[in-house]
Amino acid sequence: MINQELLDYTRRQLTSGVGKEEIGKALATQGWNQQDIEEAFITTEKTSLVSQTPPSISFPVTASNNPSSVIIENKIWLKVIPRTNTGFMVVSLLLVFGLDLVILLASPDLAPFFIAMVVVLGIFGIFYYIENRIFKKKLETTLSKKDKWISLLIILRNLVFLLNFIPYIQILGGLALIFGGIPYLIIYFFLLRYRRKETYAS
Repeated sequence: MINQELLDYTRRQLTSGVGKEEIGKALATQGWNQQDIEEAFITTEKTSLVSQTPPSISFPVTASNNPSSVIIENKIWLKVIPRTNTGFMVVSLLLVFGLDLVILLASPDLAPFFIAMVVVLGIFGIFYYIENRIFKKKLETTLSKKDKWISLLIILRNLVFLLNFIPYIQILGGLALIFGGIPYLIIYFFLLRYRRKETYAS
């Protein structure tokens, strides 16, 4: 069902010189069905307000300085992956510098295990920075079917990292990193590399 935001957006894009086909594609990407899009065009033309400047609104799809280009928000890289990484990082920090540190102070002979935890935490920190800072900025305005698989892969990796920080089962996380680390990196970089081929909006 059409609403005022849809009408305002359609009117603004038409006023800016964006073609109906491009507007329709942008709206379809955001979940609007074809019937609503067509009704929006008809209603906009009937009200004869195309020549007026519409009010500024907050809408997921906005036109850039170049009317022919449309900016798309990728929620997976914009919200899902950063929030997932942040959540796991907070829990990991609490474990390493909370519970694990207390255990170390009580049993200094466990220092090698604690050092291993800190090393793994450092590796996690590298992934955290790359994905939440670099990849987020580069990929948040493009879409790809591979993003869901990348997101799932990141969650599995973070779970393995988390296992390395939990006392008594740390060895399970260590084994997972040793035997699964290289295969993970191969799949991870393969998905990122071939993601470009499936990118369909930028």
